Amino acid sequence: MNVCAAIAHNARTQPHAPAVIEPDRAISYAELHERVLRTASALADRGIRSADRVAIRLPNSATHLIAQLALARIGAVSIPLHTAKPADALAAFKARFAPAAVIGLSQAQAIDGVPLILADDDLLRPIPADRRSRPAAAGGEAPFCIALSSGTTGEPKAIVWSHDRLLGHWRLQQGVRAFGPGVRFLPFMGFDAFYPSAACMFVLFGGGAVIVTPDVSLKRLEEAVDRFGATHVLSSPALIARFLDTLGPAGPRFPGLVALRLAGSLLPPQMLRALMRRVTPNIVNDYGSTEAGLTASGDRDTLLMHPAAVGRLMPWVEAQAVADDGSPLPAGTSGVLAFRGAGYPSAYFDAPDPGAGEFRDGWFHPGDYGRVLPDGTLIIDGRVDEMINLGGTKVAPGEVERVLLQDPEVREAAAYGLETASGQMVLLAAVVMKGAFDEKALLARCREQLGQRAPMRLVQVDALPRNDAGKVMRR
Repeated sequence: MNVCAAIAHNARTQPHAPAVIEPDRAISYAELHERVLRTASALADRGIRSADRVAIRLPNSATHLIAQLALARIGAVSIPLHTAKPADALAAFKARFAPAAVIGLSQAQAIDGVPLILADDDLLRPIPADRRSRPAAAGGEAPFCIALSSGTTGEPKAIVWSHDRLLGHWRLQQGVRAFGPGVRFLPFMGFDAFYPSAACMFVLFGGGAVIVTPDVSLKRLEEAVDRFGATHVLSSPALIARFLDTLGPAGPRFPGLVALRLAGSLLPPQMLRALMRRVTPNIVNDYGSTEAGLTASGDRDTLLMHPAAVGRLMPWVEAQAVADDGSPLPAGTSGVLAFRGAGYPSAYFDAPDPGAGEFRDGWFHPGDYGRVLPDGTLIIDGRVDEMINLGGTKVAPGEVERVLLQDPEVREAAAYGLETASGQMVLLAAVVMKGAFDEKALLARCREQLGQRAPMRLVQVDALPRNDAGKVMRR
C-alpha cells in the first residue's frame, strides 16, 4: 500500500475537514489530495521516476508535506534536509546519496550539480483528465523516505523507512495515542528531523489536522493554540525552555492542551516541574530513534514517580540491558541498552557490513546506557560513547546532571570528560545558571551524593552547545 492511499481515503470520507492549517490558509483533505496529485504529475514531467532519491529543502509548510507525499505517489524516495546546511555538508550529501533533484523555494536551496525544482505554483497546474491516475506507485516495501539521524556523534546515519513500515508504525501507535479527527497537531520542530515529519504523516493518515508555522517562537506557539486550537504540540525540552522566562508565573499558559509531547533530549525533573507550572500540566515525554521510531513514552505521573525515567516501553518493544560482553543483565541493572520489536530494521541505508555495529543478533543498540525496571519503565543515564572513564570508574553524564539540577538556581547542566596534559581524565560539568553561581555549594552537593563520581570543577556558561535537534554537543 502507498501512504498516499490513506490521504485519498480521508479525501473521500471527510473531504471538507482541515488537513493542514497555515497562518493564512487552511487546506482541506480534498484540496490536499488534489495538490498531491498535481505535484506528483508535475514532478514526473520534470523527470522524477520511481526509486529516484530527491532532497527536500523546504521550511515547515504545507508545501513540504505535499512534496513528500507527491514523491511517495511517484515511488520516489524523499530525503528531508535542513535549509541551512553548509556547503561542505551538502557536497558530502551529494556524494553519499546521489540525489536526482532537490526541491526548494529558491536558488538558495540548490545543491551544486543537482537539478533544482522550484516549489512554486507551476507544480500545482491542473492535470488533464486522462493523466489523473498517473503516476501511482504501489508502495509496500519500497522506500518512502531516507531519514537522517541528528549526527550528534559524527556523520548522520541514514535509515530507510518503507511505505509499509511507516503505515505499520502508525497503526501500532494508534493503540496508545490519538491521531484521528479532532486532533490539531503542532510540530514545533523542523521537518528535516524524522520524528516530527513522521508524526505529521501519522496525523494525516488518521484524519487529524497538522498546524504548521513558518518559524519557532512563543508568538507562533500562542497563535497555534489560541487561534487555531492546537490540541497536541511536539517539541524538544531545550526549545520549549527558551520561552519559560517570558511566560508569566501565575499558572500554566496553555492549561487546555491535551498533550505537550517532548522528544529529542532528556527531560530533567526540574524542567518537568517548571513546564507543568508555566506551560501545561499535560506533559508527555517520548523516547525513540530515527532507526526504530517511538520506543518508550511517559506521562507526568510516570515521570514524577521515576525522576530518571524517559517513560514506559511501548507494547510492541522488547528491551534489555547488556554487559560489555553482550550478556543480558538482570532487570533494573544498568548496562548498554538493546531493543527489538515489530518492524525494526536490520541495517543502515549504506552499511558496509549489515548485522554489525548498532544492529546485532536481531537487536538494535542505539548507543544509550541505562536500565529497564521490572514494570517496563526505561531509565537512560547517558550515551555509551559519552561515558567518562575516571581511572576505571565509569560515570554516566546524566547521573551527574540530575544531581546538579536539584539546585533551583541551575537551569541546565552538562557533564563531560577532559583529558589533562598528563593524560589523566577528569570530570567537569558546565552549568547555565538562573541565579548566583556558588560552585563550592554545588560541588559539595555532588560529593555528598556521588562520592568519587562527582565532578572536579564546574564551568559557568551562558548556554550549552546544541545541534539542530536540541541535543547537547558534549564533544
